[in-house]
Amino acid sequence: MRIAYSCVHTSLIISLFKNFFRKLQLEGFYESDVLADRIAFLFVFVPILRHELYSYVKTHNGHRIRPQLARDNHVPGKPDELYDDTTIYQRWGFTPDEELLSQLEEAVSYVGK
Repeated sequence: MRIAYSCVHTSLIISLFKNFFRKLQLEGFYESDVLADRIAFLFVFVPILRHELYSYVKTHNGHRIRPQLARDNHVPGKPDELYDDTTIYQRWGFTPDEELLSQLEEAVSYVGK
């Protein structure tokens, strides 16, 4: 899934879910300390939340991003099409220095071992 959606919408969805669970907690229908309630949350509500976010992303990524002349590196177009269009990457960005990459890899080779 390619994500290029508004943080405002994500915040709204999360806020709605938080309010919903606060109401359930106040009425005694949900307790975060109870394993059964947490399992119900994970297997019932998380898939609903994922579906809603995915639906929004799918819809939103079909909308066109307007050209913005004041931004040098701005790429207008539809996010779904921009993601799959390899010709755009040739116009933007640069080819990294292989020697510098090797030196950086060597400098951090001990990390995570």
